Amino acid sequence: MSIAYFLAKRIHFSKGDDSQRVSPPAIRIAISGVAIGVAVMLITVAIVVGFKEEVRQKVIDFSGHLQMQAFVSNSTYELPPVCVSDTMLSFVKRVAEVEHVERFVTKPAVIKTDDDFLSVVVKGTEEGSKGLRGSRGCFLRGARAELGARGLKGSEDSEYSENSEYSENSENSDDSEEESEWSEREVALSKTIADKLKLKVGDQATFYFVQADKDADPFALGAENTKVKVRKLTVRDIFETHFSEIDQQMVLGSMALLQQVSGWDEDMYSAVSLTLKDFDQMDDAAWLINQLNLVDRQGVQVYVQTIEELNPTVFAWLALLDTNVWVILILIAVVAAFTMISGLLIIILERTQMIGILKAQGMDNRTLRKVFLWVALFLTGKGILWGNLIGLAFCLVQWKWHIISLDPANYYLEWVPIHLTLPMFILINVGTIIITLLVLIGPSALVARIAPTKAIQSE
Repeated sequence: MSIAYFLAKRIHFSKGDDSQRVSPPAIRIAISGVAIGVAVMLITVAIVVGFKEEVRQKVIDFSGHLQMQAFVSNSTYELPPVCVSDTMLSFVKRVAEVEHVERFVTKPAVIKTDDDFLSVVVKGTEEGSKGLRGSRGCFLRGARAELGARGLKGSEDSEYSENSEYSENSENSDDSEEESEWSEREVALSKTIADKLKLKVGDQATFYFVQADKDADPFALGAENTKVKVRKLTVRDIFETHFSEIDQQMVLGSMALLQQVSGWDEDMYSAVSLTLKDFDQMDDAAWLINQLNLVDRQGVQVYVQTIEELNPTVFAWLALLDTNVWVILILIAVVAAFTMISGLLIIILERTQMIGILKAQGMDNRTLRKVFLWVALFLTGKGILWGNLIGLAFCLVQWKWHIISLDPANYYLEWVPIHLTLPMFILINVGTIIITLLVLIGPSALVARIAPTKAIQSE
């Protein structure tokens, strides 16, 4: 045991008459400053990381990490069809660790009820409302949570006109055949859409799909160049993601229905979403897949975009949170460092006589500085211990009981999320110790300026 460590223990753990000393209140303040700083850092990092994880996962659950689609110069919900075969996907899986593949078709539509109408985008997937894939915060409110991609058993497209023969009777004729299985005539609405149109599970609504005439001039506008196809669909589920971009316009339905309405073959899709095993590999995987220069059977170039490119606003906002965290951590570290500096200076001034005696007995300044750095380390350790207890207790309570709630309209989540990993915990604790000792090296140099003769005479 070194002499510096031995003396530091005697100073820190000595039980003298506190009423005659100045340092105890200052020491308590210093320990409290470190404890509060560590607790706030743990809570801040846990909340911000948890918030980013939850929001990012919501977007990924709905769209995957990567999206394979035909190359288009503009952003639109009605993408040209792309044929992604199993052979093409096998090439993709050779260069990227793909965990889940989801083919889907999107198409704009207008929902009409007896009292109102609304423009929406219908997303048809092979799994129907399982397109949410159990995402956190997406609440399915229907009787079941799966839409099939099965056909309508011979149903034909009905072109809209004033004399359209499409009626409820034609729908009811298939009801007996579809009782035991999911029909492509069933959809899942967001709670926002359902509330606007006053629809509930089991209600029916008329969907109008506008389809351009294949033989018409693509630059010619007008009703004569388009067809309106009508489907009366039943609300099977109601979901809620708390993402306004999704909840205000997205309807989940059957991919087979949208392929039929669009006149596409069974292997034609608007896009294919890929969920990877590791989010950090997303950019590299997108680059590698694009290097394959994939072309489908129609000769269409297949292009891959990342979820960050498809949702730049959300991910830019999440990246901005990192800057806020660093600002908070720096401010907390500065405050904690100042409380420790003031506490250490008070201890040094109170031990002036002891310093003079030790110098008179031949102890050098370097050893004396080590003594008070050890004292500072003991104080910091005690503060870190209390800070960990406070911070972890808060995180545990919030994680288990969600005592602090959020407005989903503004924050996409209903409560404050918590996500704290062991590496984060260790980094905050070790970083606090290192930063505290570094900032105390300067103040500890005060012992070198204390003259033994004057120090011994002081009281």
